Amino acid sequence: MIQRRLKIAQAHQIQDLSSVPVELICASGSGIDPHINIETAYFQIPRIMKARSITGDKNKLKIYEMIHNSIDKPVGRLFGIPHVNVLILNLKLDEFQRELEKK
Repeated sequence: MIQRRLKIAQAHQIQDLSSVPVELICASGSGIDPHINIETAYFQIPRIMKARSITGDKNKLKIYEMIHNSIDKPVGRLFGIPHVNVLILNLKLDEFQRELEKK
């Protein structure tokens, strides 16, 4: 686990290992998670921008908004916790990237 936390911290260029979300350290059984928690999604914004060659504070804010708009809330707000739908978010990011490339 320490190795994985170190690897993720290096990939995100952070020094504080305790700021790495636990969800990124623990691999799922399938390796394909349809949802992640909200904090984990926000944590990955700099890495998303780097991987997609997106720059600028305005675009960073747009990605933040896309994450916010990809949150699935519990049914009736009683059962479960809010989480980000990774598939929906990736589709939005793909569309956003295509728009940026047109400019």
